[in-house]
Amino acid sequence: MTEIQYLTLDSLEEGVGSSQVLSYVERLAKNWNIELISFEKNPSYIELGEPITKGRFTWRPLIFGKYGQLAGLNRIWRLKRVVNTIAVVHARSDFAAFAAIFAGSKRVIWDCRALTADQRIAAKNKSRLSVEYFALRLIEAVCVKKSQKIIVITEKARLFLQQRYVIPENKFLHVSTCVDLQRFRNNRRVVVGSGQVIRIALVGTIGPQYDIDLINKILDELRQHRKVQFSVALSKGYTELSHKLKSDTTLSLTHGEMPEFIASQDIGLSIWRENMGVSLLSVAATKNAEFLACGKPLIVNESQGDIGGWIRETRTGVSTRASDSLSIERYVNEILSLLDEGESLGERCRSLAEKYYSLDDAIEQISKVYSALNVT
Repeated sequence: MTEIQYLTLDSLEEGVGSSQVLSYVERLAKNWNIELISFEKNPSYIELGEPITKGRFTWRPLIFGKYGQLAGLNRIWRLKRVVNTIAVVHARSDFAAFAAIFAGSKRVIWDCRALTADQRIAAKNKSRLSVEYFALRLIEAVCVKKSQKIIVITEKARLFLQQRYVIPENKFLHVSTCVDLQRFRNNRRVVVGSGQVIRIALVGTIGPQYDIDLINKILDELRQHRKVQFSVALSKGYTELSHKLKSDTTLSLTHGEMPEFIASQDIGLSIWRENMGVSLLSVAATKNAEFLACGKPLIVNESQGDIGGWIRETRTGVSTRASDSLSIERYVNEILSLLDEGESLGERCRSLAEKYYSLDDAIEQISKVYSALNVT
């Protein structure tokens, strides 16, 4: 009998699905009878059935369908029809949680991956007076009030939701976006000196939330000081804006190829637009955890979830706060100074990943929630 039904609107073939969903479910399935439901865009991927062979769980793929608001509502309706109201439902995203609650499930874990209403409005530069924002906030409110447990990926998101809806702290569980520390390791011990080429990369999907202008300015300044090889390593997903980046190389990599690639780099980039507002509170990009696990420093914006403060405090990268020329020059000097520390920098990065981004620790915490809900 299915004990846990794991719902996601992500495709297992694409970045988040392959790097996060599969990693979690494969581990959790060692101790739980899990049915995984995902939305797939590629029928041939479904026919291959590759994810089924990787773990002891049942996979029920649904066709993603068209894009747009009506198609999105249709996905929620279709997901609602396959919800197992007997099982504990682990719903990854507010749409998945809303579908489970709408179906009548009384044991829903809302795995809040983003402040969706605020993020979508900020990304599209729309007004909070719009119908879309009102509808998304309504869905968020239902998820907060009706779910039995809320998983958040940043402490800042927990505090924000707790204050926005006046709910008790014990309803939350903070589990950062985690990484398999055995797969992502630092296999290249090179001290970067003035004559060495600095390898810097932006990986994953490239969407409108990124501050492409600031990224390019930092790269321009960095190239004034050192030789730079900037790579954009794309996974499947939104990549329309990648051509605006001043990259030397553009690659298309699977999640299986990412550990070796990231280990070969010197710096990871993940700078979001500061005008994304409160949605930045719930940002914990997978790429950040992967770079740190490989012993690589990051350049991120200060307001991005918990990571901006963490890397500043631990000296494992640079947190951007402004985009004027003097600030950009300071960021470049900071990262160059860190790189010249060599292996001690890599050890601090790895330690930060072990403290906050361990997949094994995340699985242990989530399993305790499953156990608690299975006896209620």
